[in-house]
Amino acid sequence: MKIRNVKEDFLHYVWQYKKFDFSNLTTVAGEEIIIINNGSYLQQAGPDFFNAQIIIGNQKWAGNIEIHVKSSD
Repeated sequence: MKIRNVKEDFLHYVWQYKKFDFSNLTTVAGEEIIIINNGSYLQQAGPDFFNAQIIIGNQKWAGNIEIHVKSSD
């Protein structure tokens, strides 16, 4: 399914308030994704979400999250 004309503000809202089924997330390679902390939403300059923590497979990641509609952004 391809979604067109999605606004970044909407994606920020969806991520911030976990308005999606985050209980069974996987990568395209089939690795499990666990969201420990989705980070603090920053509405000013800098990353979109500060200090997030996720686990992909067996690797824990911590840091900032940028959300963009286009990968070129």
